[in-house]
Amino acid sequence: MMRPSEISLDYIKRYPNSKKTRSWAGRLVMISSDNGFWREGARGYCYARDPNVWRIPFEEAFEHTNHCGPEKRVRYVCAATYYSLREANKARQREWDEGNAIDLCFRAVELSGEVGEALNIVKKLERERRGIRGSRATLDDLAGELADVAICLDLLVQHAGIDLEAAIERKFNATSEKNGLITRLSLPKRGSYAS
Repeated sequence: MMRPSEISLDYIKRYPNSKKTRSWAGRLVMISSDNGFWREGARGYCYARDPNVWRIPFEEAFEHTNHCGPEKRVRYVCAATYYSLREANKARQREWDEGNAIDLCFRAVELSGEVGEALNIVKKLERERRGIRGSRATLDDLAGELADVAICLDLLVQHAGIDLEAAIERKFNATSEKNGLITRLSLPKRGSYAS
């Protein structure tokens, strides 16, 4: 069953112990009201895809809005729809690496380790396809390892301060141009559209 993508403060106040309300525990959310999405630190309003939109754990969002009356029409929107991996990685890293000991080299080695694990799964899949004896793996195993690769890549990019979307667009288009191909990539710019 799919979880709802938003829930209202009014509903939570009316049904604080409902299954629906409890299902929001621990989720990363954005706060929305009639004026728009709340900016980081509750300093004004913006569009949902603005890089300054406040993305915080549901419990923290509730603490910041519990005083609001129904006229404000406060809603919590699941941030998973908007750049969720980046924000979830940031939140988890604050918990995981409180002393800020992780550096760029660590992130690069971490990524190479995850790529190695994914390639090991590919080896096992190929072993089975070719009828060679040995341990086996599934596509689900590969999906899990590739998810680890994506998570670690985001952490590395974040640590280095790279705008990966812009870099991907530049590289994709440069490769198309170099090889005489007409296909180009144009990614939407954050904050340039509302949702």
